[in-house]
Amino acid sequence: MNYMIQLILKRVSKTNLGTFGVLLELVADGEVPYCVTLEPVVPIIVPGKYYCTKYLSPKRGYEVYLLNNVPGHSFVEIHVGNTIKDTEGCILVGSSFAPIVGKQQVDGISMSKITFKKLMSDFDNTIELEVRRET
Repeated sequence: MNYMIQLILKRVSKTNLGTFGVLLELVADGEVPYCVTLEPVVPIIVPGKYYCTKYLSPKRGYEVYLLNNVPGHSFVEIHVGNTIKDTEGCILVGSSFAPIVGKQQVDGISMSKITFKKLMSDFDNTIELEVRRET
């Protein structure tokens, strides 16, 4: 059976350390949490529906999901990262919200590489992503 996977990005919190959200998968019974997300403080992705295609990112050197037709922006990706410094205007995915300890402790997301690999293997070449307004 070949059908397009539908994901929903629900933004749940905004601080000076980023915009935090939950990526939900649309299934027959409703919406189920898939992973958490982190975007810049001021998200560049306006609410709406976007088709995301797998794309070999020259900047990252690995395959990512590329959001197509983001108003006013290009090369908005879903990729690996743990803190706002890693977002570069894109969406990061992880398994949970967590303090990231380094030179200083900052809010971020954990297990991004593992979550990203799962995302890339779980879904086909194209997904539909609905970005919802902040609540």
